[in-house]
Amino acid sequence: MKIGKSHAKVPARVICGFVCTTFSIIAVAAGLAWASIPLRSFDDVRKEHKPSDIWIVDRNGVPLESVRRSKTNRSLAWVPWPEVSPAFQDLLVLVEDRRFYSHPGIDPLAIAHATWQRVAGSSHRGASTLTMQLAMLLRDETLGSRRNIRQKLYQAAAALKINSLWTKENVLEAYINLVPFRGELVGLRAASLGYFGKNPAGLMREEAALLIALLRSPNAPVERVAARACTILALSDCEPIQILAQQKLLKPYKLARARELIPVVSNKFQIDSPDTTVIQTSLDFRIQLLAMNALREQ
Repeated sequence: MKIGKSHAKVPARVICGFVCTTFSIIAVAAGLAWASIPLRSFDDVRKEHKPSDIWIVDRNGVPLESVRRSKTNRSLAWVPWPEVSPAFQDLLVLVEDRRFYSHPGIDPLAIAHATWQRVAGSSHRGASTLTMQLAMLLRDETLGSRRNIRQKLYQAAAALKINSLWTKENVLEAYINLVPFRGELVGLRAASLGYFGKNPAGLMREEAALLIALLRSPNAPVERVAARACTILALSDCEPIQILAQQKLLKPYKLARARELIPVVSNKFQIDSPDTTVIQTSLDFRIQLLAMNALREQ
């Protein structure tokens, strides 16, 4: 007698009962843990954000150079959600949490679907919402690490609490500023400037798809990132997105201007305050560039 996948024939009522029981346990445990979870306000999280780089700008505010004060990551100034391109905004919610605006921080339908797939033995994706992912980022834990049931319950409880005290836009804004993208790049501004040389407001749909494709597996091979971005955009021809990925993701990212513009000045600054994010100089970028070009010609 040939034995097939018996778990695929589990009655629907059994699956439904298992799903409802699982969700009930999560809901009860999350409710019990609610009071014990500390939660900073959105304003405090934004104020406590410290970029890893301090920008040196000319008299008109044009960036000349950056000075690193963190050796473990590269993050830049906080990005308000309204200053993110509509392409990135739409794709992020569509791909990562399509019921984001209607659920209370945890998504019962996603939990039910993930549980069904697990019982059926098919491949499955997690049921973490953007709010649950943010809860782990606020706790300073890696999104990609495998989590036990205790951590999952914490995620659920914290997400419910965040959703009750923060606005949906607050959740999205904090998420894009705290999430790691690739290597040492943290936050959307660093990833957008580092790979595409533009602020998040200027991201095109293909660029946004590539960055969103990095979220689930930041250090995946470029070919896999391109394939996922192609799926996100539902493209019939993936070659353009593959070319873009190879052009932008295979080479080292770049956050600062060429160092020969001010080869000495950037090493002379004393950073006295941890709140310093920008140092303005009396230099003029245009004059500096003319002087450097004249020096090369001579």
